[in-house]
Amino acid sequence: MEEKILIGKRIHAYEATDSTMDVAHRLAATGEPEGSVVVAEGQARGRGRLGRSWLSPKGKGIYASVILRPSLRLSEAPLVTLMAAVAAARAVHGETGLAPEIKWPNDLLIGGKKVAGILTELNAELNRIHYIVLGIGINVNTGKRQLPARATSLAEELGSRVDRARLARRLFTELDQAYGQFLNRGIEPILEAWRGFAAFLGRRIRVAAQGRVVDGQAVDIDSTGALLVRTDAGMVEAVSAGEVLVVR
Repeated sequence: MEEKILIGKRIHAYEATDSTMDVAHRLAATGEPEGSVVVAEGQARGRGRLGRSWLSPKGKGIYASVILRPSLRLSEAPLVTLMAAVAAARAVHGETGLAPEIKWPNDLLIGGKKVAGILTELNAELNRIHYIVLGIGINVNTGKRQLPARATSLAEELGSRVDRARLARRLFTELDQAYGQFLNRGIEPILEAWRGFAAFLGRRIRVAAQGRVVDGQAVDIDSTGALLVRTDAGMVEAVSAGEVLVVR
């Protein structure tokens, strides 16, 4: 029996757009089916988490947004970010041989520098998710002079260009498999894979979370996607949102 493909079965490709996230939202609001992907060669106003911008030079990276319509509770939406991080890390490793690390909740790092980011935006009311737009940006062949501080690209790390089309196909395949696993088997297999890429676990971190700072050791993530931090007082605290800085 032919395997059913969901993510990437329909692809909307643009030479340039303001943001693939905005295009995906418009499509999703008018009934675009789950798994549809919006990709662009370049973005004028690519965006990242917490209102930040995502540098999107034309022909250099992967800028993609995926429409998902999972039957999840609103509280389970953060798990989609973890699922996507695992898929992206697998795709990067599989195509390049590089060893990306996941930094909670949504970044991929190589050598401590950011190479990819994930953005999850919801359309929901009460406890019902109408749809999710999942954005993934990867610095593929971006040159050092075009990159922000503390960022890198796959080409910079490899010393040679990477085939963006091959990487994009691998990314959509990994996303399709990870999403199906998540929906059919629950989050635990994804969390186990996530831990394997999360090199910061066990290290001392500082988390800026909801107007305060939490210092301690990164212990684990729980089944809701929250980061578990053992504070200096010896208590384990679950942090559901924030920015992580690895101290040592």
